[in-house]
Amino acid sequence: MKFLLLFPYISLYSLQFLIIISYNVEIVKIYLINLVVSKPKNNLPLANRNNLNMPSGKVHDNIAFLSVMPIFMAGHFFCGFSLIDNLLLTLSCVICQLMFGPDLDTNSKQYKRWGLFRLIWLPYRKLLGHRSRYTHGLLWGPIIRCIYFTITSFILFIGIIYAINYFLEINLFPLLLQIFLFVINNFSLQNFLNIFLPILCGLFLGTAIHTLTDKIASFFKNLI
Repeated sequence: MKFLLLFPYISLYSLQFLIIISYNVEIVKIYLINLVVSKPKNNLPLANRNNLNMPSGKVHDNIAFLSVMPIFMAGHFFCGFSLIDNLLLTLSCVICQLMFGPDLDTNSKQYKRWGLFRLIWLPYRKLLGHRSRYTHGLLWGPIIRCIYFTITSFILFIGIIYAINYFLEINLFPLLLQIFLFVINNFSLQNFLNIFLPILCGLFLGTAIHTLTDKIASFFKNLI
């Protein structure tokens, strides 16, 4: 009976795996060849040698998409999450790996996916070193990114409202005050945790998948 319940998930995951592998077969071959053949030059700085050991952004993207079904299945069958919680967990985990992950500390695909808004991550890149415990750490990484994103988003939002008020002479601050008071008066800690905790767990999980992928690739390549 359990196998019948798992069969749709296994079928979808197998189809997803075949599509991604068939579409990126040449990239996978090139990556495996480089993993076996190439070795970092001893005369390079340590940071550059570490970067040579790292999986490419394409590899991280493939792992992000391949992790969708296992995470959803684990949340449903082993953790007993509701459908909404499971969707929040899976979606936040994938988004973390695609554009909210550890590689925001460098000029990566995650960084470029923010488009024009990638400028808000420039101070983050300057203040924190690449692959430090504060960007790639399993604990500090997602916590610092959430705090940093919250602060910078708030500053950017207030700046936009102020610009509208100054240039268009449309005062939105009274409306924002009313919305803020409405949220405070109707705030429920339980409802907030029901939404926030699955998202936070997904961000931690996405960071762990990314960081462990880097460490595993570095470990095996250093053995060669």
